[in-house]
Amino acid sequence: HGLRKFFSCRGIAIAVDYFWKRGHRNITVFVPQWRTRRDPYITEQDFLTQLQDVGILSLTPARMVLGARIAAHDDRFLLHLADKTGGIIVTNDNFREFVTESLAWREIIQKR
Repeated sequence: HGLRKFFSCRGIAIAVDYFWKRGHRNITVFVPQWRTRRDPYITEQDFLTQLQDVGILSLTPARMVLGARIAAHDDRFLLHLADKTGGIIVTNDNFREFVTESLAWREIIQKR
């Protein structure tokens, strides 16, 4: 949705709405905490606020060190929750670096 030029918070909300309209209610959106800060490459952050207000948004840890962003690897959070709940993951990432980390994660990556 952001055409690989910016992070579209509206695009996240559109994806949530797609699944919500199909009856899915146990939806979690993982976003690095720094995405909530003002940034010209992040659009319409009010959508993130709305998702957080209804309990759908989960912020992953992040911090700034000497002006550089240091964020936890969001993919680990996605894989852990999918493993724990039997959930599926919707992403444009292919998780190559996690296929060999655990058999459960391999099954999630290949099938869910």
